[in-house]
Order: sequence, then structure tokens, then C-alpha cells
Amino acid sequence: MPALLSAIAAGRLQGAHRFGLMSGLSAGLALGKLAVAVAAAVIGVGVTSLMFGLALSTFAGGAIGLWLARDIGDIGFGVFSADVGRAMLAFTLFWVMVSADVPFARAFFDGEEAGHYAAAAVLGKAVLWLPSVVGLLVFPRLASASVAGEGATGIMRRAVMLSGGLTVVGVAGLYVLGDPMFRILYGEEYLPAADVAWRIGVACIPLAIVNLLLYERVAHRSNRFLVWLGVGTVAELGGFMAVHSSGSSFALVLVVSATALLGALLVDRAT
Repeated sequence: MPALLSAIAAGRLQGAHRFGLMSGLSAGLALGKLAVAVAAAVIGVGVTSLMFGLALSTFAGGAIGLWLARDIGDIGFGVFSADVGRAMLAFTLFWVMVSADVPFARAFFDGEEAGHYAAAAVLGKAVLWLPSVVGLLVFPRLASASVAGEGATGIMRRAVMLSGGLTVVGVAGLYVLGDPMFRILYGEEYLPAADVAWRIGVACIPLAIVNLLLYERVAHRSNRFLVWLGVGTVAELGGFMAVHSSGSSFALVLVVSATALLGALLVDRAT
């Protein structure tokens, strides 16, 4: 629910072409989550308190966003256009790819291993928090370039460098500091999850670039990329069902499926 509120607020600001406020809201949400995670690690609270803090910060950001958009007016049914449907389908499939591993882990692993994997997924995918904001920040410029018939290669190059760089730094942090982070947040019994978390983080490197490409394709009102996205999602789910020997095997499925999807989208973009 908090995430839904923040998404509605960002959408209303974007629809009103208040891109500065929308970018500020998105950056604030990401920085708020990061601040909560750092505070939780410093204070030494458990994962339940961490998740509550993340939900609270997201709710606060959504409330602020709705307040900023208070004068825009009611939401009419006319907003549900083909462009909205394309974006909803694209990002729904994307977040299914990002999130489907946890319920599959609960289905295939025993209770202890499933718990370890869920903990690893929380921190492993946290490296996407800041890079995911980059797409929101550049989307207005991508849309403007598309309408004007201008190229967006320079914009995308800078966005890819920033998004990829942030993700790589996050993965390096997980690799180096994973053990103390899990010891503080989860306790000694969850230390095996640290080795899985950074592997999941590796999968987030291509996913961060995929996220940017989705914004670009949506801005260009393309449809063909949805086929590759759908195929990638189905292939990943099939991979979880076929290879479920350990948390590391799930992380490998994530890495392979994300990298393959990135390659397919890059080829589609070039043709």
C-alpha cells in the first residue's frame, strides 16, 4: 500500500509535467530507504524493524507526494490509454522478474533455507534502490527527445554509467561487508545468506540497465520489447522450477535470465 501511494503521487506529478517535483520525490524515496537501512545497521535492530521502517518511509514519501499533487485535480478514466497500458505491462513484468524468486524459494526450500534466501534477497536487491530512480529522472528527457524526433544516445549513455556504477558499488559493498551486515540485521544464524546476497546483487547489475531500457522503449512507444520481456519472465520462472538445489542456484538463474534479457533488448534496440 505505501508503494502504491508513492507510485500514484509520482504518476500525477509526471502527468502534470512537474518533472522537478517528481524527480525530487523519487530521489527522496530512494534516499529515505537508504537512510533507514543505514540507521537499522547502526542501531542494530532486527529485520522486522527494518521492514517496518522501510514501509513507514515509503508511506511518508507517498503522503508528501500526494500533498504536492493536491491541486492537480481528480483522476479521470481517460488516463488509462495505450501508453499507460504499455508502461503498466512493462514494469509489472519487470518487477515479477525481480521478485518471483522469493515465493519460489518458499515453495522449493525447507523453512530454514527459505528464510535465509528471503533475507539474502532483501539486501541483495537493495542495490537496485538508487539505480531504479535514475530511470525516473531521465524519462522526461527521453520522452521529450522522442516527441522531437531527436536521438537520446547521450542521455542513455550517462544514465547507464550512473546506474551501472551505483549497482556495482552496491554489490561490492555486499561482498565486502555482507557478513557484518547480516550479523547485525539478522543474527549469527543468517550468516550463510551473506554469500547468496552478493550473488543476487550481481543479477541486479543487468537488471538496472534493463530498467533504463524499459523507460526508453516506453518513451518511444515501442511494443516489440514487450515480447522479449514476456519471454524473459517466463524463462526465469521456468529456470526456478528446473534448478532449485540451493539459494546460489536461484541467484544463478537470476543472473543468466537478466543478462539474456539485457542482450535481447539491446539487439532489439539496435534493429
